[in-house]
Amino acid sequence: IIEAPVNNEQFSLAKFGYSNMFEFVGSFGGKHNAAVTLARALIVLISNIMQLNTSKYKSTLILISLIGCIVLYKTYVRTGYLAFFCGITVIYFSIGNIRAKLSKVPVLLIAFIICYFVFQSSEILQMRMLDKSIYDDVGQLGSGRLMFYTIGLLSYMESSLLQILIGVGDGKAKEIMASYVGHGYASHSGILDILRISGLIGIVIFTKLMHSILTLIRKNSLEKSSTL
Repeated sequence: IIEAPVNNEQFSLAKFGYSNMFEFVGSFGGKHNAAVTLARALIVLISNIMQLNTSKYKSTLILISLIGCIVLYKTYVRTGYLAFFCGITVIYFSIGNIRAKLSKVPVLLIAFIICYFVFQSSEILQMRMLDKSIYDDVGQLGSGRLMFYTIGLLSYMESSLLQILIGVGDGKAKEIMASYVGHGYASHSGILDILRISGLIGIVIFTKLMHSILTLIRKNSLEKSSTL
């Protein structure tokens, strides 16, 4: 937990009137990267907790996961929250049978109640989730992402054949976005960014890489389950 860069109001809690608060922003990257990375790590921990049949390591993993959830909350990054929620949803629906799913419902209800009370008791969390700042009372859910998606997709479709195949590169992609919105933002979609930057060839290679990783994970998971 380190102090937010309050000198840059666009990316800190100062935008929401909390310049003296602390937030988790990560040691080596921006707080968005830190939040998403932390969410992924928590998903791995929780998945391991559910697969372990022995209680030897469960208490330690549960403690680490609780600390991680608190730190994730302190990032105040909606993308991190969404990544964590999506991961938990995937884990829940991957549980074998209906009986096992029903057995986890009380835990999910408790988690929902805790999240509800935290949200109701935290003004800054409400402002952050609804994207309301001290400068603007009207929030914009998604922070304009739909516009970024549209510009990214249209700029790709309007590219030359060579650019469609091999992409335009990161710098040029940001220049195109800047010509529309005045700032070199990414499109906020990993798949769309790969398509714009590396073209069809890049997205095919990326898809093949993801398939290989998933195959390896499933193989290792089956081997691990058979040894537990």
